[in-house]
Order: sequence, then C-alpha cells, then structure tokens
Amino acid sequence: MSSYREAMSPRVTGSLLCALACVGVGASISITTLMRDFPIFGGQAVRYLGTALILALLLRLRGVPWLRPSVVDLLRLLALAGSGMVGFNLILIPATHFASPSLIGAILGCAPLIMAIVGPLVQRQRPRLGVIGCAAVVLVGIVIIEGVGGGSLLGTLLAIGVLLGELGFSLLAIPLLPRYGPLRVSCYASFLSAAVLLIMGMIAPGPLLRWPTLTEAVALAIMGLIFTPGAFAAWYAGLQRLGAASAGLWIGVIPLAAMGASVALGWESITIPGMIGSVLIGAGVTTGLLINRPPPQPPADLSELSCPGAQLSSDKSADGGGVTARSRG
Repeated sequence: MSSYREAMSPRVTGSLLCALACVGVGASISITTLMRDFPIFGGQAVRYLGTALILALLLRLRGVPWLRPSVVDLLRLLALAGSGMVGFNLILIPATHFASPSLIGAILGCAPLIMAIVGPLVQRQRPRLGVIGCAAVVLVGIVIIEGVGGGSLLGTLLAIGVLLGELGFSLLAIPLLPRYGPLRVSCYASFLSAAVLLIMGMIAPGPLLRWPTLTEAVALAIMGLIFTPGAFAAWYAGLQRLGAASAGLWIGVIPLAAMGASVALGWESITIPGMIGSVLIGAGVTTGLLINRPPPQPPADLSELSCPGAQLSSDKSADGGGVTARSRG
C-alpha cells in the first residue's frame, strides 16, 4: 500500500501544483488592472526580467546547471515566449477594450476542452473520451460563471488570440520539459520574453518606460517577483507530472479564483450562477482526474520506484536537473 501511494504521489503533487498556479493566475487578474496605464512593453519587460532573475536564483540555489538549448529548442522557446507570454499579454489588454471580460473568460474557458484533445496528440497518445467530456463540463461551468458577455467581431477575434496564447504556453512546453525541466523552461522563456518586449518597445512609438506610481510599482513587484515566477514554475512542474489533458482541466479554476478574489475584495457578491458554475467546475476537474488516473504498476516497477536512487533521479528531473524526466504534458 505504501509503495502504491509513492507511485501516485507525482500525480497528487502535480494536481496541487496546477491548482496553485491557476489560483495564482486567477487572483492576479485584479493586480494586472492596476498596471493598464503603465507603458505595456517596458512594464511587461520589467515583469518578465524580474521573473527570470528570481528563477535563475532558484536554479543556482538548487545547484541545477544551465543547459545550452539546441537551435530547434531555442526556436521552441521563442515560440513559447512569443505566444504564451508576449502575445498573451499584448492581445489581452486591447481585447478588454473591444470585448467584455465575460466574453474573454468564456472563450478562454475553451482551453480545457482543447487541451484534453490536442495535449495527448502532442504526446502521441490517444485522447480519452471521458476526459474530453469532463473538460466540456468544466467549460460549461466557466461559461455560467462568466456569463455570455457582449463584444464586437474584433473583440471576439482578440479573445480567440488570448485563448491561443494560453494554449501555446502549455502545449509548446511539452517537448521541452523532459530535457530542461520546469524551472529552466520558465527561466529561459522569461529571459526571451523580456528581450523581445524590450526590442518591441524600442521600436514602437511612445515611451518605453516611465517612473511608476506607488501603486504601479507595488503591482510590478508582486507580479514580477511573486505571482509570475511562482505560477510559471508550479504550472510547468504540474504539467510535467500530470500531462496536458489532466492539467488542462485545472484551467477552469482561473475564473473561479478570480471570482473569489473579487468577492473577497468586495468588488462583487456571491451569485447563484457563480455557485452552479463552481460546482460544475469542481465536478469536471475531479471526475476528469479520476478517469485519467493511470492504472497501478506491477510490483517490479513499484520496487524500483521506491529505491532511493530512483527517487533521487525523479526529484532531480522535477527540479530541472535530469534529462530523463517523465513527460507530463
């Protein structure tokens, strides 16, 4: 029984990490609104540079060596940074001008369903019909919470762009995680994002940076030094352990956490649709994780897993130090 629990521990840990990352993302939405008047290119470059430096410090403290990416991996990292970090933020801000947050949230809620289908295909696996059904339940719960917001055709297209950025942030990391690990992928992509944003800001009209107000400075510090590095590392570590299909279900927690933060701050009150949507999201995530649970391993494999050497290798892979890490998604 104890060895079975050890075999399942990566799954439990991965679920906790994905949940923590999505709660952090959802709760940080209100913080990003405090930065909407700050120069976007320079502000986001400072945010990702702070994130990269924090992650680099963590890599050094954990004794994880740097790896030089191959040309193919460097292109993958650039695509990841360009879509899931730079593109996501640059599209999200104008999207709020042409579409309501509810419409953006509802379209973003398609991510679990898409990841349940595309994620396994990226890993050369067959999608599970049950997980797809649970992702659809999560999507329904998100739509109920967010409502069917209004918006123009341009706003809808921009919201789809936000969705594609969210998908790129996860799916493009799948082939990188086994070799580089969560911390390295997060760190490398953050450095690249900061560089791309800096170059774009130098070309774009308007000021690259200005002195922030006290509120903007606090928001930048919280996002760049706490929320972003924590969420990135937690999400990729969970993604590596769970796989894209199971991890994608946790994206449904983002609007739930955003609603909880708004209620806690007194910006909105608890509603019946919010409660119904929360129940559906919780049911879809829980059932999907149970359906996608791997079968018990034979005794020989379990004995290997309990060996100290094997456990150490697994820990190093999860920290980004090993090259034989399990593909989680």
